[in-house]
This record gives sequence, structure tokens and C-alpha cells, in this order.
Amino acid sequence: VLIGRFDLGEMDDDEIVLEASKQYMSTVYSFHIDTARSGAEAMVMIATSHYDAIIADYEMEGMSGLDLLKKLRSSGDETPFIMFTGKGREEVVIASYDNGADGYVQKGGEICSQFAELSHRIRSIIWKKRAEKCLVQSEAQYRQLYEESPLAYITVDNSGKIVRCNKKAGEILGKVADSLIGMPVLDIYAEQPEGKDRIREIIEEFLNNGVVTDKELVIRREDGTSRWVNVSVQAIRDEQGKILKSNSILQDITERKRAEEALRESEERFRQLFNNASDAIILHEIKAEGRPGRILEVNDSACEMLGYTREEFVSLEVSNLNTPESNALIPTIAPSLLKNHHLTFECTHQRKNGSIVPVEVATHLFHLHDQEVILAICRDITERKHSEKEKEAILSGLKDIVVEYIDREMKI
Repeated sequence: VLIGRFDLGEMDDDEIVLEASKQYMSTVYSFHIDTARSGAEAMVMIATSHYDAIIADYEMEGMSGLDLLKKLRSSGDETPFIMFTGKGREEVVIASYDNGADGYVQKGGEICSQFAELSHRIRSIIWKKRAEKCLVQSEAQYRQLYEESPLAYITVDNSGKIVRCNKKAGEILGKVADSLIGMPVLDIYAEQPEGKDRIREIIEEFLNNGVVTDKELVIRREDGTSRWVNVSVQAIRDEQGKILKSNSILQDITERKRAEEALRESEERFRQLFNNASDAIILHEIKAEGRPGRILEVNDSACEMLGYTREEFVSLEVSNLNTPESNALIPTIAPSLLKNHHLTFECTHQRKNGSIVPVEVATHLFHLHDQEVILAICRDITERKHSEKEKEAILSGLKDIVVEYIDREMKI
């Protein structure tokens, strides 16, 4: 049942019929009705008020219902219009519909049935008009979204030819979108393993499953250059489940791929520098109050210096490498490291075989992936320590000689 209050404009030169119709339709069917007894009066009424539908007698003195209909339609007014007349001739019906009427109801017969038919026709026509308007607006919005989307849309028929695409598809391929229509879809994919070979794999997966999601491959542009795209494909099937067409969504990911490649190259350069450094480098977490935590990464020199494999290192904490004396230093040096974000100090590490190695450690505190970490560059200072001991021994010997010499001279 279609419900709702509608505002109607009704025109009839028979005052008795007009008032009876208004009273009955308002009382029984809850319409709000304004009435006019002439075409001129109706034009003024329509110009100053909004109506969900117009009801008019076909034949009246002066401006007839047909004349009113012509005037409204010629002015662009698409308000639903229903002829409600005693004229039942075929030519009257044809003339009404030819000039844009939306419905025709003949007067006469049993009054309840007559107005029930009129009420039903009014409501049906109003709702149909509204639905059509919404559909047009919806299609216009869809068309705008489709054409202005930052994603490329391509529809391919079951022969493999492009039958529809949007503006973005043309932009990605370097062509006017309309020029893609009729092109075999395989022609847009580059002649390289990431292009033609990859699309054949995707087509096979699509035919088996009816859907493909987030596949990356290379397409060829009109100027011969290539672009990376992310592709998802959805099947359009008939009632029997047979694939009729496919809808593809393409997103240009060229810049992302370039950034990934640049990052890989940067990481490789860093990895080369990291592993070829002569000093041991240890990346580790930092716990509360500046205490060193779990080891995250080490370079080759760290493995050589302390005798652990990488796999063994990442299962350890820095405290496992420190001697007890070095661990005792942590409460003293941590505040300075947290304050300045860098610190250089000496300590001792214990190798896997138990031997001790003195090191000079240059530490740097920074954020990595939203986590505070320490990069520690550890230099083996065993030779320096030996040299310092030798120097101390030499200085001590010289001191003894000098003292002995002075004592001898004093005695003389």
C-alpha cells in the first residue's frame, strides 16, 4: 500500500464535480487539494505553489486540460499530470498521452470505484515519477563517481575486448578513454614477465575462481613507457553462472614501486656499509631507566669479534655480552645517554668462548619504527690497552731510574 500525504492541484469548470471530488478525495484518501475552475486560474495556482500532481478535465471553455498540459510541458514542467474526464473517445486518450500526460481516468460509474481508481492512479504515478527521478540522480552520481574516480575501471567482454572504461584508465594508459573501446585487453600489458606472462596467470586464476584480488603487474602506455598497477577483477555472470564480462579496478602504483626499489637500494647500500665496517655494530632495544635490552641486529664484525652467529645474537640481551663489571657501570652511564642521546665509554665484553675483550663503545639513541633503540659501535681496544700497559711499564721503569739517579747524586 502506497501511503503519504500529497498536494494536488485540480482543474474542472464544473463547480459541483470539482467540490465533490475535493471533499471525497480529501476525506477518504487524505489528499490536500487546491482547485481551479479555469486554465488561467490554474496557471496562477501552479506558478505560486508546489504540487505533487495535477488533475484536469480534458475539455473546458477557454483553456482546456489539454491546453494546460501543453503549456506546462513546453515550459519544462514535469509535474505528474492526470486527465480526469468524461470524454472516453480513443482520440482523447491518444492526444493526452502524446502531449505528456502520465495517466487517464474516465469519469462516470459508481463513485467509490471511480475515486478509488483515481487515488490509486495518482499515488502510483507520483511514486513512479519520484523513483525515476531518484534513479536519474543516482545514475548521474554514479557516472560522476565512475568518471572522476582516482582508480581506473575497465570492463572486458568474454572475447577479451574492452567494452567500457573511465577517464582514469585512459590517463594511466596515456590514451583517450574512448579509444580503448574494442581493444584486446592483452594489448595493454607490457611485453615482459611482469606484464604479458603475469596477466595470463591472472586470467587463468580469474577463469577458475571468478575473482582476482590485488595482483601487481606492468602495463604499457601509448608512448612506450611502462607503469606498475595493482589489479582486482570481478566476474559478471548470467543466471546460469556463465561469465559474461569482467570488471577490473586498476590502481597506478608506479611511484610506490619506485619508492620500494629506492628503499631496497638504500637498504642494500646500508647493509654493505653495515657489514663491511671494521668495528662491531650492535642494534639493541633500550629498557626502562636506560638499561640495554634485547639485541635486534648485528654486523659481521660483531660476529667475528665475539664468536656468536647472528641467530645466537638475536636471542641475547646486551647484559649477556657484558662482564659483571660492565653491567655494574650501567646505572652510572644511562642517565647521560638518555639526556644527550649519545655517549662514548669503555667497558669489557665476554666472548662466547669466555675470553674477555676490552672495547670502546660509541652509542646513539634514536627512534626506529616507533621504538627507542641504541646503535652501539664497539671497537676492540685490546692493542691499545696493551700499548697503554707497555707505556705505563716504561714510564714506571723511567721513574725508578730517575729516582735512583737522583738518590745517587744526592749522596755524592
